[in-house]
Amino acid sequence: MKKKLLNSFFLFFLGCTLVNAQTYSGTGGAVMPTGNDVVFTQIVSGLGPSMNSSFGITQLCLNLSHPDLTEVSIELVSPSGKSVEMVSNNPTGGPDYLNTCFDGSAGSSITAGTAPYTGSFRPTGYMGLFNNGSNPNGAWKLLIKIWNIAGVPGTLNSWSITFGPNPLVPVNLTSSNLPLVLISTLGQNIQNEPKKIMNMSIIYNGPGIRNNVTDAPNNYNGKVAIEYRGSSSLQFQKKSMSLETVDNAGNDLDVSLLNMPAEHDWILYASYIDKTLIRNALTFDLAMRMGNYAPRGQFVEVLIDGEYQGVYILEEKIKRGDQRVDISKLSKTDNAGDAMTGGYMLRIDKRDGTEGGFKSHIAPPSGSTDTVFFQYYYPKDTTITPQQQSYIKNYFWNFEQNLQSGQFAHPIDGYVKFIEPKSFVDYFIISELSKNVDAYKVSTYIYKDKDSKGGKLNLGPVWDYDLAWANSNFGDGVTPVGWQYQHTALVYETPFWWQRLMQDPNFVNKIKCRWEELKTRSIITPATLYARIDSLTNYLSESQARNFTMWPILDANVWANPSPIPSTYSGHAAELKNWIASRFGWIDGSLPGVASNCYVSTESVEPEKAEVRVYPNPFRDQVTFSVVVKDMQPVILKIYDAFGKEVMSVNDKNNSIGERQIVVNGESLKPGVYFYRMLIGNKSVSGKIIMQK
Repeated sequence: MKKKLLNSFFLFFLGCTLVNAQTYSGTGGAVMPTGNDVVFTQIVSGLGPSMNSSFGITQLCLNLSHPDLTEVSIELVSPSGKSVEMVSNNPTGGPDYLNTCFDGSAGSSITAGTAPYTGSFRPTGYMGLFNNGSNPNGAWKLLIKIWNIAGVPGTLNSWSITFGPNPLVPVNLTSSNLPLVLISTLGQNIQNEPKKIMNMSIIYNGPGIRNNVTDAPNNYNGKVAIEYRGSSSLQFQKKSMSLETVDNAGNDLDVSLLNMPAEHDWILYASYIDKTLIRNALTFDLAMRMGNYAPRGQFVEVLIDGEYQGVYILEEKIKRGDQRVDISKLSKTDNAGDAMTGGYMLRIDKRDGTEGGFKSHIAPPSGSTDTVFFQYYYPKDTTITPQQQSYIKNYFWNFEQNLQSGQFAHPIDGYVKFIEPKSFVDYFIISELSKNVDAYKVSTYIYKDKDSKGGKLNLGPVWDYDLAWANSNFGDGVTPVGWQYQHTALVYETPFWWQRLMQDPNFVNKIKCRWEELKTRSIITPATLYARIDSLTNYLSESQARNFTMWPILDANVWANPSPIPSTYSGHAAELKNWIASRFGWIDGSLPGVASNCYVSTESVEPEKAEVRVYPNPFRDQVTFSVVVKDMQPVILKIYDAFGKEVMSVNDKNNSIGERQIVVNGESLKPGVYFYRMLIGNKSVSGKIIMQK
């Protein structure tokens, strides 16, 4: 009797659910491969006044014929204009969606299925966004796009949308351990170009204090000019944004955001395809601990017009400036002499054909006739003068011609006349350790200051490492073995520089020495990187859950994620650590060069004029430099850290002939590798010293 009652109750409940659910079926048609959306419309009427937690859209079902679903994107748009991606270029591929239902509560992502994807799957977008109190009645639009314009047509045979009780609802953010960025669009749409003036406020109550949406803005409250940014990332649902802080008149306004140095150019970085959310932060932190400038940033949670957008990084945009890339300002009147020699910033990056710049004269290692293009970044292509263009173009060409010549490795007359090797070495180590598939050929920045301030080419800052650290299914980015600079089978070309530089034993030795020094200082060891990963992921443990509710792709295969894909956030972090262990081990065992010979002076040395002894070396408390001079001349000792920064200078004013000693107390130095340069008149002797703990 009890079993009968239970069965009767279940049937009654199921009947109520079926009665409450409403399905509306639309008609189909041809989908042509134009690269544009084909729109199918279904009118919904007779439902309640709003979609909410009690009643809303629950499913989109369809039958779609097409032989290659990697070319097909599907999107659903509500009468209010709210858009949710169902799938974009399904990477699993295969033919046809057959009786396929997109259901936000389904256990498996559409990208985890197999053709013809029969059954219920979770879309790559969040269907709960529809159930935000808007009216369900009106025209619902199904947008289907075949990206490959050379592909074949498809056919939408049928489709339907279902409304029912207990649907998914928008993510509700009330407070966070992260700073909050609130943007009010003032009724405008954020778009790729141009920037539009909107309001932005930031709530940050300090370390360890929660930030509530209802708190008064206390870090920034004013105007911003904002637009979407990126290249490949523009296809993603969660988009990065470029913003400028401006005054009420729309003029640039330098402000300090989240304790970063005052400026007006900023980035809200989305980290969409990086399921750990930390790859860029990890790389920037590594570059800074190596002693280089990298964009500063802070993790934040973003709301636009009150709607949750997820976890972002508010970070500095790469630009010239005292607190960013610290090179000389170049004006339109700096067209001669030392003033014209710097500062410049150029970039190797993807192109749309409108960028100003110049091409390399030398073919890339792939043998392609499409040589590398150097884009003007600072000054912009719209402001750089003809004289400045001619100067920097000739500088690059002279550098490349020298690098290609037979004397390229000469310690004085070779490529070292044109580049600062330390910056190239550090860029190589970061790019190879992370095995960044974009390295050398995309998002690669180069800068040059005035000749009076060094005047050589430097590589950096690092940028755009979301496809690094084993997060790319192309470009040999996953396997922990092999050198990325040798991988040329990509659309974008790598400069021939790296193949050539690695033929110079001196350059290879510099890499080996720097690698060993960074290991000694525990900067690039797996244990150090693990600790940083743990620190970042623990900090994001609360917010990442909201982020991946809003963007349900944690276990989804989105471009260009490698497989298999962990299903949990902790699983992604563990996978990253495992790969780092393998990658570090391979580099450590495969890096060519000799550490003891990695530092070679570019200055002339005449042993008969000066002989320097350094003892003890390595040292702990103090080190003595002894030099025998045969002429009355001044002796100056300069000591540099591993980044080339001068940390000490001693002028021996005793002009006597014979042996002179300079004793250096190591109290002001940290353990590590240093380089010295002893100037004896117009000659110099250089070498390396090591301070131990």
